[in-house]
Amino acid sequence: MMRSSEVSLSVDRSCNGVGTEAGDNTIGRYISGFLAEQSERRGQNWIETTIEPGKDADGSEIWLCHVVIRHVDGDDRWGWGVRFAVRQRDGVVLRDSFRCTGAG
Repeated sequence: MMRSSEVSLSVDRSCNGVGTEAGDNTIGRYISGFLAEQSERRGQNWIETTIEPGKDADGSEIWLCHVVIRHVDGDDRWGWGVRFAVRQRDGVVLRDSFRCTGAG
């Protein structure tokens, strides 16, 4: 996933206006901003990952990956992340498959 850090947030509508700073314009900046938010030692912070087998539109086997950066501190609860696909035959991340997920 980190090799895809330069993927533009324009990859999908779900990525419009996400991030921790107005200048965030790539998947890498979006994710790193939320990782930096976890540097303050308050509450609970963790990263959730899931991987499921699937198929793309052409029927090729892929892994559907979901990475969520989570934080809980009393009423301050959030989870922001990405969903993307990895082609099983060669392990290549499909750059155009990125979707931004999350809720405040």
